[in-house]
Amino acid sequence: MARKICLFVSSSRELEEEREIVGQVVAGLPVSRGWEIRHTVHGGESLESITKAVERADLYLIILGQDASAPIGLEWELARRLGKPTLAYRKDVGYSPSAQYFLRVSKFEWKVFKDAQDLRKSLVKDIAKELLDLKNRYGLFPEDVEKLFQLLEEPEETEGPSLKGYGAGESGIILGR
Repeated sequence: MARKICLFVSSSRELEEEREIVGQVVAGLPVSRGWEIRHTVHGGESLESITKAVERADLYLIILGQDASAPIGLEWELARRLGKPTLAYRKDVGYSPSAQYFLRVSKFEWKVFKDAQDLRKSLVKDIAKELLDLKNRYGLFPEDVEKLFQLLEEPEETEGPSLKGYGAGESGIILGR
């Protein structure tokens, strides 16, 4: 059985809906490989545990809300040092001084989103593009590649599925098809 694609998601504490969207988007991608998704744990997780999770990640995703609270900075720095493929999003909100500082020193191109549905639109296409990037090897099957190209050609949905049925916003495993 092929190894799962490991995704590490750093996010601000208040972004519960956005974390839910990440899980829904990943589960809906037309790939036969499974996924392992790990999220920032706000409090209680050891430095060693965070480090191992980021090291294992094939793809690093950061979603910044109002605040850049610990351990987001540590996760970000580690992912950058390890050269992890990175997707970075920031919510169009008023930022705390720590979030303003973080954005300024990160020197990265952040995509701005206004709400969870707006984030969904970007994530679907951006993760599909990342999976198809030849410099990163995700071990996709030819039929997966074909389906991802088809997904990229589809017009954007005006609205994604409802957020009812929470449960995709936590760390977890998505089995391959």
